[in-house]
Amino acid sequence: MQRMHNPDREAKKSDRTHHSKTHKTKVPATDLDSFVFKCRLCMMGFRRRGMLVNHLSKRHPEMRIDDVPELTLPIIKPNRDYFCQYCDKVYKSASKRKAHILKNHPGAELPPSIRKLRPAAPGEPDPMLSTHTQLTGTIATAPVCCPHCAKQYSSKVSRA
Repeated sequence: MQRMHNPDREAKKSDRTHHSKTHKTKVPATDLDSFVFKCRLCMMGFRRRGMLVNHLSKRHPEMRIDDVPELTLPIIKPNRDYFCQYCDKVYKSASKRKAHILKNHPGAELPPSIRKLRPAAPGEPDPMLSTHTQLTGTIATAPVCCPHCAKQYSSKVSRA
């Protein structure tokens, strides 16, 4: 919160938004239903929750987040186990596994990042197998709102 909501940053942000271009509808009304997250004021659809939150805070700051039904839905996150490929340790995050490998297996190759993987083509091995991870289910949590802005998080810890 200190990084995102300091007075210097807020002043720079208001200068940028003052000079921004006007926006226009990007999605035909017939296509709006294909999006989970939608702005019904400008008829725009968004693939991700954060994109709608950012749009509303920039374009419609008078609109309350509680008045947008999609933003009251729970946040669904995949729950994964991250295995060390050099010993029998298991972690709940890739960063903790990485720290373990760097400390306990110096010079060992790190598994590839899940974020950088492309889907496998037909006949190719599943790239997820090389990451040493396993999906164990999903977690649905009520969104937690930042007290200073419209951003939403899956837990209070994420706001720090």
